[in-house]
This record gives sequence, structure tokens and C-alpha cells, in this order.
Amino acid sequence: MIKKVVVRGGHNFQTAGASGIIDETTEDRKVKSSVIKYLKLGGCTVIDGTPGNCSENADLNFGTNTANNNHADLFLPIHFNKCYNSYNGKIGSEVWLNPNNSTSVAVGKRIMSKLVGLGFKDRGLKDGINGEHLHDIKASNMPSVLIEVCFVEATEDVALYKKIGFDVVGKAIAEGILDKKIGTSTNVTPASTETYTVRLSYNNKKSQLISTSDLYEAKDKANSHPSYSVYNSKGQNVYMLKGSPIPETYRIRLAWNDEKSQIGEIYTDYYQAKDFANLHVGYNVYDSKGKNLYTLAVVKPVVPNTDIIYRVVAGSFKDESGADEQIVKLAKLGIESFKTIK
Repeated sequence: MIKKVVVRGGHNFQTAGASGIIDETTEDRKVKSSVIKYLKLGGCTVIDGTPGNCSENADLNFGTNTANNNHADLFLPIHFNKCYNSYNGKIGSEVWLNPNNSTSVAVGKRIMSKLVGLGFKDRGLKDGINGEHLHDIKASNMPSVLIEVCFVEATEDVALYKKIGFDVVGKAIAEGILDKKIGTSTNVTPASTETYTVRLSYNNKKSQLISTSDLYEAKDKANSHPSYSVYNSKGQNVYMLKGSPIPETYRIRLAWNDEKSQIGEIYTDYYQAKDFANLHVGYNVYDSKGKNLYTLAVVKPVVPNTDIIYRVVAGSFKDESGADEQIVKLAKLGIESFKTIK
């Protein structure tokens, strides 16, 4: 009986997988998370054996080492395949395994049956020992089943995958593993309503690259733009590409050592910090090392000398009515005036 499963999303964003109409690394993460969710609903202990960004060897070893060290009953790497630059039609799904392991074969057949039931073409079970010599199959100490969900360049494969969605695919795989129906409409975790944005900083809305409810899509976008992060709707940084330069931060205080005087937030945009400091006389902008980068220059107002009286001649008029008219105009402007005879 399968009670503990290690699930691994194939490849990573540094050592990328196949790319066509859809991207393998992005999509296999979605399916992987769905499989984990449904296996847990089915009462199974599940461990995520998916590494972060790393080299190809480190990526492969992480998965099999995780499975072996945790004494899993099954190791399940999830992939998407590619054969051509483009393909108009369907190619299908396939499962790689050790044909001499009865458990692998039984699980592989059930998974393949489930995928075919969703509409994918049956490419059958493949020999991962004598054929491709796949690391995931050879280096694991337990039954291992590597799934190629469909082909990323095949128009009909991708159209079907997008139509049914990754969650349905993940549920079908999980049911194939446990050989039973899992979950109902009342206990399946609903789709996330969270929104993720990819920006240089949460408050820098102008730098936004994308807004999406799909965390994996957001991560994929951030991975191709160093220094960008993924933020949730609360402004929390939920993902940043490992190895990306950490952006400088700016704080607004009366003095660097006066932490209690800090106002506003911790900014990653210097100009936003500067603009906020301009609204608070006496406050300065400091970088993360405490260096004062900006102080508002305060110009002292010029105080007029009240001992001096200035008179302004508004004009000379031969006609008294002209002078009276000018006095009225000045009065409307709030200027007091009077007539004199030269």
C-alpha cells in the first residue's frame, strides 16, 4: 500500500525544461501542487521533492535524495515533453518507469488510464532503465513513476490541457496512484482568489510587470527579471529569484539612531522616500547603512521691515474721473489708494 509519496516538479527556472506553446517548468509546478493536494486529501503523507533554482545535477539529486532519505513508498517526478519545434495535432501522454518493478507498472497503468480518460492520447509505458536510463528511475530506492503529462508544442495537447486545467490533471494522477476516488465538491480546496503582482517594490506601481491570480505565472515572470519580486495583495514579498541582487532600502527618520522617530514605510524606491521626507520638515532619508542621503533644504522666509513704508504711484490723470476709476479698480484688488493734486 502506498502511504508516503515524494512528488517532484521537473527541472527549475535556472536549468529550464521544455518550452513551446506552454512552458514545462511553469506547468509542472502547477500539476505537482495539485497532485500533492489531492494525495493529502486521500490520506497520504506527501513530501515535496522540488528544489529551487540550481544546476541540473543538483536538481536531479535533490529529488532522488529526498525520496530515498524519507523512505518513500513512491517517487513521482512530473514533466511535460517536447519532440518538435512545432506540431499541429496531438502527441499525448506517457509514463516512464522500471518495467521490472510490479508496483511501478501497476501505478503507471492506472495513471495512464486516468490521463487517457481526460482525453490525452495514450503513448503507453516507457522503459526508464534500459531505454533512456533516466536518473529519477535508476537512482531511487523505491518504485518510481515519471509522468510526461503532454507535449508542450502539440496544439491539441495544449488545447486540451488548458481546457481541463492543471487541477483536474493533478486530481486524476492522484486518484491513479491511490486507486480510488478522492475528494468531493465539499472538501476540495477552492481555487485561490489571491492576486499576485510582480514589481521592483510593492509601492512602485509603475514598475509592475504583471498582475495574476496564478502564483506560478508570477514566479515565472519574476524569474526572467532580476531584482523583481512577487507580492501578494497585502504587499508581502512572497518570492524573489535566488541570487538576485537585494535592492537597497531607505528609511525616514529625524536621526539614524532614533529608530522611534521613523515614519512611513521601509522604501526600496529612493525617490518615493525623498518625496515623503519632503512632507515632514526635519526628517532625513537614510540608506540601510545609516548614511544620510537627503535632507530637505529649508529656506527661511524674508521678514519685511515694517519701519519702511512704500508708496506706489498708479498713474497721473488730467481728468479727476479717471483717477477715481483707477482707485475703484485698485480697491477691487485689495489695494488702498488715494488722490493727490500735483
